Amino acid sequence: MKVRAPRDASLVRRGVGPIFLTVFLDLLGFGVVIPLLPFYALRFGASGSALGLLLATYSLAQLFASPLLGRLSDRLGRKPVILASLGVSSASYLILGAASSLPWLFLARALAGAMAGNIAAAQAYVADVSAPEDRARGMGTIGAAFGLGFVLGPALGGGLARVSLRVPALAASFLSLSALLWTALALPEPSARSKGNDPPGEPFLEVLRRPGTRRLLLSFFALTLSFTALEAVFALLARERLGFGAEETGLSLALAGLVTVLVQGAGMRRLSARPGPRVLAPLGALVLGFFLVALGLSRSLTFLLLSLSGAALGQGLYSPALLALLSLAGERGHGGRMGLAQSASGLARVLGPPLAGWGFDFLGGTYLYLAAGLLAGLAGLLLFRAPERESGLHSTP
Repeated sequence: MKVRAPRDASLVRRGVGPIFLTVFLDLLGFGVVIPLLPFYALRFGASGSALGLLLATYSLAQLFASPLLGRLSDRLGRKPVILASLGVSSASYLILGAASSLPWLFLARALAGAMAGNIAAAQAYVADVSAPEDRARGMGTIGAAFGLGFVLGPALGGGLARVSLRVPALAASFLSLSALLWTALALPEPSARSKGNDPPGEPFLEVLRRPGTRRLLLSFFALTLSFTALEAVFALLARERLGFGAEETGLSLALAGLVTVLVQGAGMRRLSARPGPRVLAPLGALVLGFFLVALGLSRSLTFLLLSLSGAALGQGLYSPALLALLSLAGERGHGGRMGLAQSASGLARVLGPPLAGWGFDFLGGTYLYLAAGLLAGLAGLLLFRAPERESGLHSTP
């Protein structure tokens, strides 16, 4: 199977740059509201269970909407779907800022989560304009924008919340609107696909019946589930082992985010062609698994920070490489496959936090991170068996 290289190499430079800024502004807006949500919900009398449901609503909406938005971008084009989703995201943050009761908060988070499926359209755009050998590098650019938004957003939101709990939501709406205007003005149309003339590819069930693609999606789910153990209960582990408070935990997670950004941004420029995604995906999974186990064994500050950084390194390697392998599974229907990947990730983020919390309470930090590391290692071994023919790795530009 031959995958066509982009006809205009300058389109790659002109397209990936705007997509990077679009995703960064969008995720910056998402990160801005994260610090205020628990306090906002408590203001309206939310219980702990209600707060948990509110936080899960975003991922649940993303789980169902991502494949649909990805497939819609195959039919209508990447740019229209990205523009529409940014517009609805901006409106969702306005609803959040103006909310007067708990149901309005749920509506706002459901809309925001559903529109987060525009990440699948952005990833599909990168697949459209990138040659096969540059696909992991392009996906790394998206991942770097994603991580940078997560690193800077909560810090910005925490500062704005000192003025009022409504201000971060208004700022997030402004950022999404800015991303919309930037996309409308700066993002070039890549091909006939962007006008809706490209067939959308196989139905979802047909895609899932393909063993190689199914293996990639299952690995993506398992690795995201493993990584949520780090995200969900790291604060509890660090407090128990080293007496960390909120500030120390935030700085540690910011360090992990910075490592991921550097790996996916700068590192993928050198690694995308050699050794390539077929090696980087299982390697990143095994690195993540090793350092998750090390994190569970950490008893000193140095060991804990090294383990945390190593886990972030593994995540930074496997994520863009796996997305690149999925994009190489066919010449068309990138949006549908990227949407399925986002759904796999969303399902893991719905299940991961409660499972990690249960594991920490009943197993303890050591055994929880051991289990998470073993799951990541198994996913890495599964990726070594990914068939080259179905993954499209014999494709030529």
